Amino acid sequence: MLAQALKTRLIEHFRQSIRWCFDSAAEYLSIFKMPHTIVGAMAIGLMLVLTNSPDARAQTPMARPGPKFELVDQHGRRITDADLRAKPNVIHFGFTRCPVICPTTLYELAGYMRELGPLVDDINFIFVTVDPLRDTPSFMAEYMESFDRRIIGLSGGPTQIAALAAGLGAEFAKVPTSGNDYTMEHSVQAFLLETGWRNPSTIYMGDGSNEAKVLQVLRTLIEMGPPRSVSAPVAERVR
Repeated sequence: MLAQALKTRLIEHFRQSIRWCFDSAAEYLSIFKMPHTIVGAMAIGLMLVLTNSPDARAQTPMARPGPKFELVDQHGRRITDADLRAKPNVIHFGFTRCPVICPTTLYELAGYMRELGPLVDDINFIFVTVDPLRDTPSFMAEYMESFDRRIIGLSGGPTQIAALAAGLGAEFAKVPTSGNDYTMEHSVQAFLLETGWRNPSTIYMGDGSNEAKVLQVLRTLIEMGPPRSVSAPVAERVR
């Protein structure tokens, strides 16, 4: 795991820094015959200076913000990323005329929402259409009623939707079919964002997903609370 490997390297670097500090202090001990207690204090002080220097602080990884956007929900209300920062978010991309993947995924999603019980009020579940020309807000409202009305259905301009998808790493494409019609291909995974609209990560929540793992990820996402300056993707933390 990338996060675990990074943690291991940081710990080893920290240990090497401590050893270097005490080795350097030992040289002063042999030259000036200073008491061990003073040498230890010097080593600790040197270590604090090194780890708290501007260069060291600049290397500390920061939380990754999610992409900015402005869309419209199924009730015609303007929704931006700022409106979603108070809670963690689970986002799926799809379209209402999707024959199998989207209805199956939303059915599974509604099941997870029921399993969360009261905790479901502490997280946003969002379905973003990749076919905004046909998926108007009113059509999205009717579609969400088939699964769970608490799911936020977002539509809007194609450019804004494409920007949100690109910012999260989602992909979709319009595919021509017979009779001058078309369908849409799109990413099937869920995109997770922590409270504060930060640290995007992914997990599969559709048909055949690991129910216990998904619920653990969702509960962890909720329990994490306010934004953190350093954070591995939540799906990695529960592995």
